[in-house]
Amino acid sequence: MATNPPKILVVYHTSEGQTARIAERIASTLRRHGDAVDLHEVEHAPPPEGCDGIVVGDPIHAVKHSRTLIRYLETHEEAIVRREGGDLDTSHDYEYTDRDAVEQFADDVHRVVDLGELA
Repeated sequence: MATNPPKILVVYHTSEGQTARIAERIASTLRRHGDAVDLHEVEHAPPPEGCDGIVVGDPIHAVKHSRTLIRYLETHEEAIVRREGGDLDTSHDYEYTDRDAVEQFADDVHRVVDLGELA
């Protein structure tokens, strides 16, 4: 029985083109894994409803994200949080950290640094 591939939305904002190239690389890698990927610059990005995952990218200038990407995330934060079963009540702190994913990330960093591999 065939199943539908995961649908992943990749949204980015770029000022000099580097973030666009990174987003394209991420989308290409996800597609090689068989994922259905929609790649959009933030100004033309659809809402994330119906997606199994969302990846956002933004250049950081002067320790700040772009207003454009922040607006997109604020506009769609309820849909993104709702899918994960999260809570939007900011009067409380919540722990949503996937500790296994953090450990996997650290392992990947080690492999890249130690062996010169791309994760």
